[in-house]
Amino acid sequence: MEWLRVVRRMAPGLLVMFCFVCVGCGTNTPGRMEWVQPTTKAPRVGTVYCMRGWEGVYSAGIDVIAKECNKKGLTAYPFMPEQFPELAKTIIARYKDVPNHEPICFIGHSRGVDASLLIARELDRAGIEVEVICCLDSVDERTVSKNVKICYNYWMPGLLGDTNLLRGIPLKQAPGSTGKLYNYDLDGEYRDWRWPTTDHVTFDDDPVVQSHIIQNLLDACPERSKWAPAASQK
Repeated sequence: MEWLRVVRRMAPGLLVMFCFVCVGCGTNTPGRMEWVQPTTKAPRVGTVYCMRGWEGVYSAGIDVIAKECNKKGLTAYPFMPEQFPELAKTIIARYKDVPNHEPICFIGHSRGVDASLLIARELDRAGIEVEVICCLDSVDERTVSKNVKICYNYWMPGLLGDTNLLRGIPLKQAPGSTGKLYNYDLDGEYRDWRWPTTDHVTFDDDPVVQSHIIQNLLDACPERSKWAPAASQK
């Protein structure tokens, strides 16, 4: 269709303009590698690595989720998606030789989902398990590695045809996976799980979506007194 071809030609320029307008809405402050620790002192066990969207432009809601997690007794830190190679190496170095490490959790939006799935893939190669990944509109990465126990994928189809701009996609599990994957199409069956005006850009800002994600993380990270390390269960 002619209108779709026009939109596709205009999309890159429109996206750049949008980013300049909205750059103040988020933050691109990198996370600190000293935050990566296999054990914590919070009321709940586990660490949530919160991956912002591309260049931090879409970071505001991810930062809000991190703050809410901390208020509820979790340990959560925001990182940039571009940090994924260093973050993967750091997690491997600090967790690999700690059999009783606490749960590793990720949340991500847009490119932050891609970063989360790529890090999980590196952890899989190192034999490190990921407790949960909460995804908001993965852009390119489609596969959840077999070391992920639970993945919640909240997604909506894009408006620009088959391009990878401003879209989400359903995920699939890698061969040999024994974990659980939940694909929630928030433009279809689960539409009432979001505000009517929510789109790819504002997905992480939606308080209804945020409440689902925070509950997912609370379920994965129990109170310290109720947690038994995986090594002690063998």
